[in-house]
Amino acid sequence: MSSDSIHRARKIGNGGPPAYNAAMLPISLGPAGLFTVMSLVLPSTAASAGPGSQPAETEPARLSIRETEILTPDGQPIRFRGFNLLWWVPPTAQDVADIKDLGANCVRYQFGYVPSGQFDPRQLRFLRRHVRLFTSQGLWVIPNLHAFRADGRPDSGNVWNAPALHREFLDMWDYILNLLKDEPFIAAWEPINEPHDVDRTKLAPWYREVIAHFRRTDARTPIVIEGAEYSGAEELLDYLKLDDPNLIYSFHFYHPHEYTHMLHPENRPLLEYPGTWGKAALAERMSTAVRFRDRHRVPVFCGEWGVRTGAPGYTQWLKDVGSLLEEHKIPWAHWAWAMQRHWPINDTFDLNRQKTEIYGVVSAILRNALSGDQTKPDHRNATRQAE
Repeated sequence: MSSDSIHRARKIGNGGPPAYNAAMLPISLGPAGLFTVMSLVLPSTAASAGPGSQPAETEPARLSIRETEILTPDGQPIRFRGFNLLWWVPPTAQDVADIKDLGANCVRYQFGYVPSGQFDPRQLRFLRRHVRLFTSQGLWVIPNLHAFRADGRPDSGNVWNAPALHREFLDMWDYILNLLKDEPFIAAWEPINEPHDVDRTKLAPWYREVIAHFRRTDARTPIVIEGAEYSGAEELLDYLKLDDPNLIYSFHFYHPHEYTHMLHPENRPLLEYPGTWGKAALAERMSTAVRFRDRHRVPVFCGEWGVRTGAPGYTQWLKDVGSLLEEHKIPWAHWAWAMQRHWPINDTFDLNRQKTEIYGVVSAILRNALSGDQTKPDHRNATRQAE
């Protein structure tokens, strides 16, 4: 999903990691979103046992993959339901409180980087502080590189073909992996957003190289990968299936694009939903992702879905897509929580309390999903047991 503009993030200090206790764990998370405090930090498997051995180091607990399921550190299925948040509108503690109040359990946090020929860590000085806003409150976070170019739009910067850019890209991720390696509630790493202008025959080998590079630093955390041509559901095809068993395959859903992305006056008169599409057409487009999941027995994730709130019938589009994701048991992150802070406009994708109509619609989708989920635990009881 591209941004219209990019605002410089304010300089924020890092601070130290918080001490964990049961009170910080969310009561209203989705299925299996809560586990005992003891499982937040697991003993390192590298530590040896026996007389004379050194005290075992600890590592933050991580999610794992079992065929089509994503599992919590104590082995319970979890289905992501959350939001995209972006660096150009720095997240706040109030954002986190509002997201938790809705019952969400994850954040796909997107950041940008402008390549300059040599990795510059100053560009990411805000990253750990932003991530800790979420992890300190028990929200799972997927750090994702949204943009790798100067104007902030999703782009690879031609990392597929330019060795120098590819090297800077890997150096940037080495820095991030080491910066956040001890941070709890890191759900997965997502190396790049919406790959495009790259042939499918190049994308899969590129991902293999990137994943192997990540695994030299972090062998445990899942990695999210996306298909070519802006990650549409139709790109979850056999070419993208890789051997690493700890992958989550993501797609973005903005079908039909000419409806969800209406923006400029030349697109008038406005298209309407359902119009000639309707829920059946949306289901058909999403079916490629469902078939990929079921054929390869891997988890899929709808990393973005949304519609401009100026589009006639947008509330029904949201309800239909939300219900399809739930019917197919697909984890999701809505695009987006806030793209502009306190702007009195009503034709953008973002959702926050100032936009009462879309906030109400997505709130209802979350409430209905959580109330109908028979696998979610009794969080209050789990919290009492952890104390």
